[in-house]
Amino acid sequence: MENKPREIVIVSGKGGTGKTTLAINLSTIVKDKLIIDCDVDAPNMHILLKPEILREEKFFGGYRYKIDGEKCVGCGVCYDVCNFDAVVKKEEKYEINEINCDYCGVCHHFCEYDAIEKEERLSGYFYLSKTRFGDFLHANLIPGEENSGRLVAKIRAVGRKLFSDKKYFLIDGPPGIGCSVISAITGTDLVVVVCEPTVSSIHDLKRILDLASHFKIRSAVVINKFNINSSLTGEIENFCGERDIKVVGKIPFSPHIVESLKILKTLKEYGSDLLKNYEEIWYNISSLI
Repeated sequence: MENKPREIVIVSGKGGTGKTTLAINLSTIVKDKLIIDCDVDAPNMHILLKPEILREEKFFGGYRYKIDGEKCVGCGVCYDVCNFDAVVKKEEKYEINEINCDYCGVCHHFCEYDAIEKEERLSGYFYLSKTRFGDFLHANLIPGEENSGRLVAKIRAVGRKLFSDKKYFLIDGPPGIGCSVISAITGTDLVVVVCEPTVSSIHDLKRILDLASHFKIRSAVVINKFNINSSLTGEIENFCGERDIKVVGKIPFSPHIVESLKILKTLKEYGSDLLKNYEEIWYNISSLI
């Protein structure tokens, strides 16, 4: 059987739980890996990793539509079929208001006079970079653009094509349970969910674990800031025990993390004893996969 990289994706049911901090600090420990930032709507790994961009590619996530005034005969079919009030009448002909347009293409489909042009729409960029901790794939969706799930799938496909010789793909996934998260976790070997001992984070932990279970992907949990509420930390551990989900590590709230982030350094560079927590987490993760 052909060897392929083991893909570990770090996610959270809500933003702000510390998943990116976990991913970045693990990147200082894991050897022979490709780092991927799949949080394309709000990427931030690059802030600490300070990548040297080697290659930039455009991402076209769909099409935009424009009415050719020379070909338009003013029949109004496009106006009638548009459900988004994007087609507006101007004198005897029509134009498309791109702010209202949902890019569905219905107007283009029904125009009998071939007057509505279709062109690829630039939706974002993806990058191949070098960092002090290894190769790095990352991307950025243009604000307001859609198809984040397709961009996530694109950079993962690029990673598999160019870095099939790596032992691990260490992926920082998006928060939540939307299409970009589904795209980030599909086909991976392990989903690591970062959770805090708060009511809202526990609620979202259950949602993301249900999502991973639906796609039959093995899950593990990291409890961040476990020492801020021992009761809720116990609730998380009990829930994971009932679901036969391993808690691969617990990270305490520590000013070392805050200070290291403020000066844009990893815990390894900062010189914190807290790094041993992350080493234990990686040991437990690698044992699972």
